[in-house]
Amino acid sequence: MALNMDQKRASFALGQVAWLKEKEEANNISTQSAKFIALILNSGFLQAMDFAGTKLNGAIVILNKWFAEDDKETGPKFSESIKKAAANGSLNQKLAELDDINEYRRVMEEAVVFFGWLKSKAEGKKMELENKQGDHVGDKET
Repeated sequence: MALNMDQKRASFALGQVAWLKEKEEANNISTQSAKFIALILNSGFLQAMDFAGTKLNGAIVILNKWFAEDDKETGPKFSESIKKAAANGSLNQKLAELDDINEYRRVMEEAVVFFGWLKSKAEGKKMELENKQGDHVGDKET
């Protein structure tokens, strides 16, 4: 059975937060994702990318990995130039030079939707880590 795009996003986001060991790391990714969505909606995509490049490194690194995903069955269906720019850290520059407004919109929309999934999965990881910490605290009291 083929996965739909939301399932692919969710799976990729889950894989990216699975390695987190501290609830503060998960909270940071969740917060960055929420802030990035708000920045896009309030300031525009390129302005959000400019800000994110300096302030929201963790979430942007994950977004770039998703955009660079080269597996045609897994990743978003972007042009090779977008994938390459995401892979080498020059996505913002590529977006500023992009002539195709439809592709620009697809990239922006994908960023918003993907950050929604990343936020959700990071929140889940944070709760998992909180529960594990709670289990350890209970172990020490007995």
